[in-house]
Amino acid sequence: MAQEEIMARNGEKRNHPTVELTIGLVSVRSGQAEKDEVQAALQASEQAKQGLLAALGKPGIDLEFDQDTPVYFGDPEHPELVIQQWRGREARGRFVDDEFQYVACRRPGTMFC
Repeated sequence: MAQEEIMARNGEKRNHPTVELTIGLVSVRSGQAEKDEVQAALQASEQAKQGLLAALGKPGIDLEFDQDTPVYFGDPEHPELVIQQWRGREARGRFVDDEFQYVACRRPGTMFC
């Protein structure tokens, strides 16, 4: 390919200057973007940012489980225990050898607190 063709493809034959970026041993030369191209890119970037903030700006996540899936979370009243929600019931306990072990409840007649 002739040098003139390469220069034309890189924007050197246009009426606006070229921009060269060098990182390490790699250099890239390109025609400088027009103002309207820059504005369009900035608007697209802003829209993407707003979408990301809308998605990530909400605290927490919503997870849905069926009744046969036990869900565990920390007990705010007893940090050494875990609360298990399973099949419409809630129980406190701890994990011993990767198995949930119920802890006797202080309420008489039930192991569920």
